[in-house]
Amino acid sequence: DGTPHIAKEFGVNYIWGAVGNKTVAQWRGLTAARASGYELVALMDDDMTLPETFVWDTYGITERGADALAYCIAGTNRNGTQPTWFIRQQDIEYKICDTIKAWQSECSSVQFPHGALSLWKASVLEMVLLDHDCIFYGDDIKMGITLARKGMRMGLARAPAVPTEVPVSVCGPIPNFWTQRVRSWDSAEHMLLPRFIGILVNGYVRERIYGTVLSKFFSL
Repeated sequence: DGTPHIAKEFGVNYIWGAVGNKTVAQWRGLTAARASGYELVALMDDDMTLPETFVWDTYGITERGADALAYCIAGTNRNGTQPTWFIRQQDIEYKICDTIKAWQSECSSVQFPHGALSLWKASVLEMVLLDHDCIFYGDDIKMGITLARKGMRMGLARAPAVPTEVPVSVCGPIPNFWTQRVRSWDSAEHMLLPRFIGILVNGYVRERIYGTVLSKFFSL
């Protein structure tokens, strides 16, 4: 379809893979990045639009000790606008979610990134992907769970929200709200609920939360 030639015009290294699987594609890209000596690797969906002023927040990893970073996202249509009430409500949903991630980042660790955009230490991402079952449902949640189980930390990037395309109808042309949320995201959250409970009692997260609460108490 001409993708390799278009990618080349924009200086993008295109790698073709015979397996149509998101996790496998991430592994292929990670392998190529590590072979080229990159220490940080970004994962980004093709429906994201990076603003012209966008800058990768490496500070969160190099200075604040995070092993990976989640990014805030904003819901828009494919033109980067919010012309309807339906799109704006999804954007509010993302803002609420990112507010919770900001709290998690300050108290302990972000539970999992948005599947649309995240930044990882290459060595950490390799470890996380090797533990992945390659099943698409809840793939980003599983990555966060593995990170927590390994005793590692995910922070929230200090960057503006990045626009991502959201469904413009409930049951219209795919991607629509029903197929994205009800048949994918919501189903994954229900299936992974036991693992969420495991995160809540994870020793690393518990230690960070207790430490934060106690430090606030004794500083009064």
